[in-house]
Amino acid sequence: MPRRTNTQERLVAAAAGLFLRQGYAATGVNEIMQRAGVTAGSFYHFFATKEELLLAVVDRLGGELEAELEAAAAGGGEPLGRLLAAVAAARSRRAAEAPGSPLGVLAAELSVSHPEVRARIAAVYAAWIERASGLLAAGGAQLPAELDLRALARFILAALEGGLLLARLEAGAGAIDDVAAGIERHLELLAAGGGRRRSPEPQRAAAERRPAPTADWRAW
Repeated sequence: MPRRTNTQERLVAAAAGLFLRQGYAATGVNEIMQRAGVTAGSFYHFFATKEELLLAVVDRLGGELEAELEAAAAGGGEPLGRLLAAVAAARSRRAAEAPGSPLGVLAAELSVSHPEVRARIAAVYAAWIERASGLLAAGGAQLPAELDLRALARFILAALEGGLLLARLEAGAGAIDDVAAGIERHLELLAAGGGRRRSPEPQRAAAERRPAPTADWRAW
């Protein structure tokens, strides 16, 4: 993905914040330009349409989500602890901003009307699930052998997104705090019942039942 100029970055950051707070449809180009401190000439030099800017916003948010998990995966400690560090990072970063999941807000509003946005967000989430599944597999000796790790990763992501939705509805971080604590407790309970070496057969069978992962969103 080509490196953006400072003006592009300001436009994308301004748009991302406004889309999260008030939605895509309710945000006008003039408002984005005003927030970013750029002129119309600068805006249309970099983005032909508001929709083109929207796709750049999705790419930025996807990169942030991926970087969050990559940083946790590269950290020290055992794999399940690193996954929990990613959960904690998601909780703390979202709590510091307007409540809600930026990608979740866009997906809820635009998945029907903007198929390309839906496909890109789905690909971002698929990449997160794959990376989280890898961390779960690396800590597999602590978990029950029959667990479908990809399904568990999907559950964790769904719980996080649901907690962020509740945080948005309640205008506070309490819900996502509860969800993060619940995910940690769930993994602790699974680990307490695990401790057996995993056989590859349940994972292979589960993988064969699923379609191939969505194409890498970064290739767009």
